[in-house]
Amino acid sequence: MTGEIYAERLVANIKTSLELRSHIPYLDMLKELAEGGMPVSTKTLNTSSNFGSFDKALGEVMNILHDFNPLFRAATSPFPLPLTGILDNLNQNIKLLAGIIQDHSEVILTRLDTINAASV
Repeated sequence: MTGEIYAERLVANIKTSLELRSHIPYLDMLKELAEGGMPVSTKTLNTSSNFGSFDKALGEVMNILHDFNPLFRAATSPFPLPLTGILDNLNQNIKLLAGIIQDHSEVILTRLDTINAASV
């Protein structure tokens, strides 16, 4: 597969995750607790839809992308990740994203596979 296909798949997976999360108010409550200073572990977020695995792998991908080019936002902590902001950031830099994936696939592909598996 080309970098473009992987980039498009990553964006589609984030959209899918956003749609799934919109039906689960539990995640909003966890985010509010985390923003209020209460620690929320990734394990807590690892629901049947694999949100914890998804966020962990996406966070790793965003940090790798940020290391290659600072136009990409580094992942924030605590989880859950701000998916809408990440989606906007990736869409604004989609060609750059495709190029980095193409050129550095050995570093990114395992994490993209985890994201793909966890988004369904």
